[in-house]
Amino acid sequence: MAKSHSVGTLFYNLLTALAYFVTGRIGLWLTTDSTYVTAIWIPSGIALAAVLLGGYRLCAGVFLGSLINNLSVTQGFPDAEIWPWQLFTFVAIGAGAALQSCLGRYLVIRFANYPGRLAELPEIIRFLFFAGPASCLSNALIGCSSLLLAGFIPAENYARSLGVWWIGDTIGVVVFTPLILVWGLQPRESWKKRRWAVTFSLLGTFFLATVAFLYAKSWEESSLRLRFFSEAQGYSAALNQSLEAHLDVARAIERNLPANATINRSGFEKAVFWALERYPGFQAMSWNPYIRSYEREEFEAGLLDDYDVDMGIVTRLDGELQRSPEKPIYLPVRFIFPLESNRGALGFDVSSNPSRLSAIAEARDSRKPVMTGPIHLVQQSLDNMGALVFYPHFLSGGHGEGSMPSLAPGAEERDGEGAEDSDYPEGFLVAVFRIHSLLKHFTERLNMDGYHITLADITEQRYLMHEMTIDNGKVSMSPDISEEEVNSRPYRWEHKFAVLNREWDLDIAPTKSNIAANTSINAWIVYVLGLLFTGVSGMVSLFFSGRTLALETLVGERTAELRHSEQRLRAIYEHTPDGLLTVTEDGNITAVNPAVESLFGYACSDFAGLNIRVLIPDFHAATAETNQESAALDAGPGYLQGIRRNGQDFPLELQTVCLSQTPPASYLCIVRDVTERAEAERIKDEFISTISHELRTPLTAINGSLTLLDAKIALAAPDKHAHMIEIARRNTDRLLNLVNAILDLKKMASGEMTLQLSHFNLAQLVSDVLALNQGLTHNADVSFTLQIPSDNAVVVEADEERLTQVLTNLISNAAKFSPPHSEIAVAITLENGEARVSVTDKGPGVPPEFQNRIFGRFAQADSSNTRNKSGTGLGLNISKAIIERHGGKIGFHNNPGGGCTFYFEMPVLA
Repeated sequence: MAKSHSVGTLFYNLLTALAYFVTGRIGLWLTTDSTYVTAIWIPSGIALAAVLLGGYRLCAGVFLGSLINNLSVTQGFPDAEIWPWQLFTFVAIGAGAALQSCLGRYLVIRFANYPGRLAELPEIIRFLFFAGPASCLSNALIGCSSLLLAGFIPAENYARSLGVWWIGDTIGVVVFTPLILVWGLQPRESWKKRRWAVTFSLLGTFFLATVAFLYAKSWEESSLRLRFFSEAQGYSAALNQSLEAHLDVARAIERNLPANATINRSGFEKAVFWALERYPGFQAMSWNPYIRSYEREEFEAGLLDDYDVDMGIVTRLDGELQRSPEKPIYLPVRFIFPLESNRGALGFDVSSNPSRLSAIAEARDSRKPVMTGPIHLVQQSLDNMGALVFYPHFLSGGHGEGSMPSLAPGAEERDGEGAEDSDYPEGFLVAVFRIHSLLKHFTERLNMDGYHITLADITEQRYLMHEMTIDNGKVSMSPDISEEEVNSRPYRWEHKFAVLNREWDLDIAPTKSNIAANTSINAWIVYVLGLLFTGVSGMVSLFFSGRTLALETLVGERTAELRHSEQRLRAIYEHTPDGLLTVTEDGNITAVNPAVESLFGYACSDFAGLNIRVLIPDFHAATAETNQESAALDAGPGYLQGIRRNGQDFPLELQTVCLSQTPPASYLCIVRDVTERAEAERIKDEFISTISHELRTPLTAINGSLTLLDAKIALAAPDKHAHMIEIARRNTDRLLNLVNAILDLKKMASGEMTLQLSHFNLAQLVSDVLALNQGLTHNADVSFTLQIPSDNAVVVEADEERLTQVLTNLISNAAKFSPPHSEIAVAITLENGEARVSVTDKGPGVPPEFQNRIFGRFAQADSSNTRNKSGTGLGLNISKAIIERHGGKIGFHNNPGGGCTFYFEMPVLA
C-alpha cells in the first residue's frame, strides 16, 4: 500500500511538472516583447489547482516544472551558459512557485471556506482574493529579488518587474484555477452541472482576450517593424552614399596624378592628405607603379632616398617580410600615406599575393577600379578587416595610353612587346579601406544607437567582415558571431548591394533595449483588461451556476415536499368525513370528494355540470362567507337545508372559503351533516328555555322578598342578619342575570331578537348610564370621568335599551378589573361620520393568550374555580352581537402605559 502511494505521488508530481512546463511554453508565446513580459502566467493557476486537489505533496512537481521551464528559456538565448548565479536564480524562482501554491492552499482553506460550493458572491470573492493577489505576491517577491541579486535586472526596474510578475501570476490563478477545480472537486455530481457553464465562460472570454491581444500585438509589431525597417533603410542608403563618396574621392585623386616619372613623395602626400582627413574609412593610400626587373635598382634607390628604407622590394614569405626574389615585373608600394602606421608596407610587392593578382588583372583589363575580397590589415591587431581598391592609372603618349614597359632588357625585346603592353597602366592608386573605421564614422555621423550592425562580403561565399552593437552609447564587437545568430535577431533588416565588383550584405537589427524602449504597453494593457474581464466572467459564472444549482436543489426539495403535501392533502380530501366541493361563482360544481357522494347519494359522475343549488337551494357564496365569519366569532354558523338525491332534506352546516378572487372566482364549500347536532341543540334550547322561564319567575319573587326582608332586618337588627341577607340578595341577582343572559343568547341564536330603533342623543344616554351605575364607584372604589363633544349632540338610530345593556356591561367590566382609587375614563369621539364610545381603565389589560377568545361564549381570562372576579362570561359575546346587529363594530386594545380600552363604533345621523 505504501509503495503504491509513493508511485502515485511520483506520477502526479511528474504530471504536474509536465503541465507546468507545457503551459509555461504557451505563456511565453503570449509575451508582449522579447523581454518575456507576459500578462498571464498560466502555470501559476495550474500549480495552485494541482496543490488544492492533490495536497502539499505536489509542491515538488511545481518546483521541478518551474526549474525545467526556466532552464529551457535560458538555453534559447544566444551564447547562454548555465553558471552558478543563473542556477541560483532558477532554484529560487522554482522554490517561490512551490511556496506560492502552498501558501495559496493554506489561505483559501483558512479564510475562504475551501472546499466549499463557491456559489455565494462573498465566498467567491474571498477565494479569488486569497488564491490570487494575496498568495501570488510571494513568488513575485522571491523571483524579482533573486534576479536583482544575480544582476539580471537593474534596481530601477525592480518595482516594474515585481508588478508585472505579480499581475501575471494573479491573472493566471484567477482564470485557470477555477477552470481546473470545476472538473476536479467533489462531489462530482453537483459540480457536473456547473463545469460546462464555468468552462465555456472562462475559455470563451480567455479566447476573445487572447485574440484581441494577438491582434494588438501584431499591429504593434507591424508598426515597430515598419519603423525599424524605415530607419534601417535610411541607414543603408547613408552607408551606400558614404562608400560611393569614398570611392569617388579616390577616383578623383587617381585621375589627378601626374605621370609616374614625375610623381614624388611630397606631391603624392599633398594629393591624398585631405581625403584621409575627411574620409575616415580610408586606412591608407599608396602609389604602386609597375617596375621592370632592370628598374628595380633605381626604384630601391628612390625608396632609400625618400624613406630611408634599405630592404628594397619585399614580399611576405613564411609570414615574414623578406627581400623579393628576382622576377620580370613588380608592383611595389612606392609612396604611402599616412606613413607612421604604414611604414612597413613600403616596397611591398602587392602582386606577390595570388589573391590580389585577380583584382589587379581585372582592374587593368577593365580600366576600372576593382576591390579585393576581405583582407586582414597587418597594421591593426584588432578589428583589422579591410579591403583594397585598385585604381589603374593611365597616361597618353610615350608607348601609348597606359603603355607597359618591356619585360626583356634588350631593346629589340622591348620594341617587340610594346604593342602587347600598350594597354597596361603605369601603376595603381591603391585605397586601403578599414571596415571598422568606415562603419564607426558612419554610425557616429548618424547618431545610431540601439542597433546590431553586421557587414559581410557575399561575392563568392558569405564572409563576415564586421559586426558591432551600439547600445546606450556603448560599442561592442562580436567578430565570431554565427550566421544563425544574425538571422535569429528580431526585426532584422537585410540589404544586399554592389560595391564596385564585390557584393556586400548589410544586416541591421534593433537591440533588445531599443525594442523595449520603443514597444508600448498597449497590447499588454489590452490583454490585462481582457483577462480581468475573463476573471470577472468566471466569477459571475461561478455565482450564477452556483445559484442555479442551489435553486434547482431547492426547487427539487420543495417539489418533493409539495408532492408529499399534495399526497397528504389528497388523502385528507378523500378520507375526511366532511363533504368538500369546489364551485364557481355561479354555483357550478367542479370537484367533490367521496364524502359528498355518500352525503347526498349521488355518484361521482353525476356531479359533472350540476349546480350546488340543486343540493343546497339557499346557497349563496356571500351568505356562506358571512356565516363563516359568524362561526369564527363564535356566534355559531347558520344551518341550511340540504336535499339528497331521494328528495329527503336534512340540516347541514356550510362554510365557504374563497379560493380565487380574480374572475372567474371559485370557492371551496365545506358541508357537514348536522342532523344529530341540530336535534340535540333543539332539545337543549327547549330545555334551557323551559328551565329559564321556570326559574325566572320564582327568582324574581325571591329577589323581591329578599329586598324587603333586607330592608326590615336592617331596621330591626342591622348588625346581626344584614350581611347574610345581602349575600343572599347578590347571589339571587347573579342567578337572575344569568337567566336573562341565557334567554338573550337564545333569542340571538334563533333570530328572535328584535331591535326597537329610535333616534336619541348618544351622549345623553352615556351620561344616564353612568348615573345609574354610580353604585359601582362605592363597591369597586373607583371614579368615572366623561368626555363628550362640545355641542353635546351625537344623534344615532339604535335600540336604546340594548345600547344601555352594552354600556353597562363595558362599565361594570372596567370597574371590576380596575385597582382601588383608580379612574375610569368614558369618552365619545366623532370621526368620519361615526361615533366611538370608549371605556378606559387602569387594570392589568387583556392577557395575550386570551385576546382572540375574549368575545366568545362563557369566555373568562380566569376560568378556574378560585377566580376572584365574578361573571357569566356572556356579557361581551352578547354586546358584540348587539353592536353588529346595529351595523357597528366593537373592539379593544391594551394601552402602552397599562390598562385597557374597550370601544364600540356606530353610524351617526347627519
